[in-house]
Amino acid sequence: LVRRSESKPPLKAPPAPVDAEAATLQKVCECGADLRECRTAEEVERHRQSLRHRRNMRAAEGGVVVCEDVAEYRAAAQQLVGHGDHVLEIGCHEGGTTALLAGRVAGEGRLVAVDR
Repeated sequence: LVRRSESKPPLKAPPAPVDAEAATLQKVCECGADLRECRTAEEVERHRQSLRHRRNMRAAEGGVVVCEDVAEYRAAAQQLVGHGDHVLEIGCHEGGTTALLAGRVAGEGRLVAVDR
């Protein structure tokens, strides 16, 4: 996902969960990673210390979110894309997620999806 919006500031990371229960309830990390497999606060913290998390957070500062699979990508799209956003979807395949994104950017937003 490439996120650009004239009306919204760049993505900022929300504060980390403060307890194990809050950590296990979080489904998508602020970097876009799927956290459904993390069962404890320690596993969430291990993710936050990982190279993948740091790489995604640097990319997110510029409006880019990198996901490793479709479920993670769709979860990140639902959390991070909103009304009025400008989205470039590269590798849209048949457009299943493209339809989801179109509903999210609605009205003033713009969506461009590209595949081969």
